[in-house]
Amino acid sequence: FAGDVGVSAAQNDATNAITNRYELGVTYTQPLTSNLSADMRLAQGWKAKSGSEVTTYYVIEPSVTAKLGATPMSVKVGYRTRNAWESNVADNSTTTRLALGYNLTVKDKLSLGRDWQRGDGANTQTTLQYTRAF
Repeated sequence: FAGDVGVSAAQNDATNAITNRYELGVTYTQPLTSNLSADMRLAQGWKAKSGSEVTTYYVIEPSVTAKLGATPMSVKVGYRTRNAWESNVADNSTTTRLALGYNLTVKDKLSLGRDWQRGDGANTQTTLQYTRAF
């Protein structure tokens, strides 16, 4: 098991609204081969969108990660389900995710990805994410 703290920022191309998300997660990794692993991540998140109150949500995210040889790079394909804890908040979605990661250190990772989100707030976005594992 590994814990993580994530911070992400996104800007809507149509409205220019900025959304910041903060997540605390735990991931179980099952190695499949020396370069391939399956992951299951569960997380608690907070969403802060321009002009709105902060809301909370949970995340369930299975994925597969392939290391690119002996380099510090990897490719990840995942499927993310995110649902708001509050029943009156429209923040329920599924996202197909593809990301290229670079391990800066054993615990620090920088990722560039593409998300295809369906449901509330449906969009396609490019993401840049820094994650610190602990």
